[in-house]
Amino acid sequence: MPIVKISWYGWFPGKHRAKVLYIIMFDISLYNEFVYLHISIIHKKGIPMTIQKFIFKIVVGGAGAVGKTTLLHLYLHNVFLPSSTMTIGIAFHSKEIVTDDSNVKLAIWDLGGQERFRFMQPSYCQGAKAGIVFFDMSRFDTISQVKDWVDMFRINAHPGIPIILGGTKLDLLPPDLIETVNDRAQEIAEKLGLAGYFPTSSKTNINVDELFATLLESILERVKHENFVTIASHA
Repeated sequence: MPIVKISWYGWFPGKHRAKVLYIIMFDISLYNEFVYLHISIIHKKGIPMTIQKFIFKIVVGGAGAVGKTTLLHLYLHNVFLPSSTMTIGIAFHSKEIVTDDSNVKLAIWDLGGQERFRFMQPSYCQGAKAGIVFFDMSRFDTISQVKDWVDMFRINAHPGIPIILGGTKLDLLPPDLIETVNDRAQEIAEKLGLAGYFPTSSKTNINVDELFATLLESILERVKHENFVTIASHA
């Protein structure tokens, strides 16, 4: 993978000015998309502190009308939309997350579930660090499309990217069917080698944040083992 590294010294902006070593690394095969940003701040006392900033592209797919756009809106804005319009082709969203040792920006590409958009979507998967595939738990037949989405992500992004299976509209599923649907979905997730399965509800806000937290953990764990992170840690 062709990784380019650029570094320079400068001054960190703000009230307390400090000398900074900026190191930016990106993969030129991914349309010059930044995949890793490493900033080492050198304090006046000479004690270095490292701030790691990542930008991760995530692709989201699933059959039409499974509710992924509503779930994404809840995750991004903490607001439940009783109804939403159909995603026409592709929709882009972003969210910033601060962890103990990293600042992460998620670049989320919501791929329309209608079959007529499928021809244009493989190119949007390139450079993705992870994926999510949703199915409607109240329309279990929508799970039949999961494998096609997983294959598209792995072929066009990377065979090893973490992918999570999400079941939507848990609140609409009759209680006596919950265990059966969950068991079947878990079985499919394990068979496809996915990073996990989460039954979710946008209406009652069940497992939405947990799904993305697990996905981010999987991405960070994988990134730790990539060469460009190893190089940057010794800069």
